[in-house]
This record gives sequence, structure tokens and C-alpha cells, in this order.
Amino acid sequence: MTLTRVVVAFFFATACDHALAVRTGTDLLRECQSEISASYCLGYINGFVSHYMITEKNRVIRDAAQPESPTWLRELDRRFCLPEHSALDQMRLVYIKYVKDNPERLSDFASDMLLDSLVDAFPCPPER
Repeated sequence: MTLTRVVVAFFFATACDHALAVRTGTDLLRECQSEISASYCLGYINGFVSHYMITEKNRVIRDAAQPESPTWLRELDRRFCLPEHSALDQMRLVYIKYVKDNPERLSDFASDMLLDSLVDAFPCPPER
């Protein structure tokens, strides 16, 4: 095995291990507060928001095709509307504040806490 293959294999093994490490609010908070891991935190938030935007577009399409969706399905929609020029670092700070304001939720999934923090900080205007 060449040295290049060993380095590439090590990189992927450690990257995958690190990705699995962020599961709870505490895990993501640790990454977001660390100067060394801040880029990982921003990448997590970027991936989360990108996935959310795709899901939101699908929701709009679903609602257009099926305007009378069941009440329980509408109640599951927890939406946020980012300002036009919002920055990832702003979202990181929103998450940190949310976690510090809700310490009883530190063992919750990081993705749930991130969603709740963004819903609280960036509510959507009422639909007409």
C-alpha cells in the first residue's frame, strides 16, 4: 500500500468518526465553541440548512399539489425563514445562545436543537 493510500484511508476514517461524534446538543455546542472545530460546526450548520431548504421546496410542491394536507402533517412543519444575507456564523451564535438558554435539552439530538434555535430566531411571517 502506498503512502498516499494510507493517508487517504486515515483521512476518511477520522472524518467519518468525527461526523458520528456529533449527536447531542452538547456535542455540537462543543464543536461550535471550539476555535479548532468551528469550521466543523459551520459545515454541520451549512449542511443542515441546505437540507432544510430542499425539504422546504418539497413542502411547497406538496402543498400546491395537495392543499388539504392532513392537520397532523401541517403541525409537523416547524419552519424558519432566514434573512436574505444571513451568515453561518450568525446561525452558530444563535445555536450557542439557544443551548445555553435551554440547558435541560443538552442531551437532545443536535439536529432538533439546531432546528428549534433557528425557528425561534428566524420565524416566518404569517401566511396570508
